[in-house]
Amino acid sequence: MSIEITPDKVEPLPFRVKKFDYNRYYIKHLQIKGILNLANVVNHVGKIPDSLIPPPDQIPSGEIAVGLGFQAIVSFTNQGEKHSPTNIPTPQDTNKAKKIELTNYIIEEQNYEPWNEYVLADSSLPR
Repeated sequence: MSIEITPDKVEPLPFRVKKFDYNRYYIKHLQIKGILNLANVVNHVGKIPDSLIPPPDQIPSGEIAVGLGFQAIVSFTNQGEKHSPTNIPTPQDTNKAKKIELTNYIIEEQNYEPWNEYVLADSSLPR
């Protein structure tokens, strides 16, 4: 059984960011070289009401079910060939620009995937 859980169906829970870091990928490709930064940032935390959880998956007494909403942040720092543009490209120029598909590239120097940490305001977790 699937249920739709949207922000308007949950009780918002205040939270704060304890630790934040991007996943950084050093890209080496035939046409592109640089650093790709990716992060999924929590932007909504909500307590899921017991009424929305089907009976086989009921949460034990004293515990709560929490839903999270995310926003992705992506940036790229070009370390390859650079030049100053003569004009700022228009949206039409951007749409006409040659697009490069990055399906075959090398990821260099990525030793770990960092964890972002969040703390609920009323939580007994360490601060």
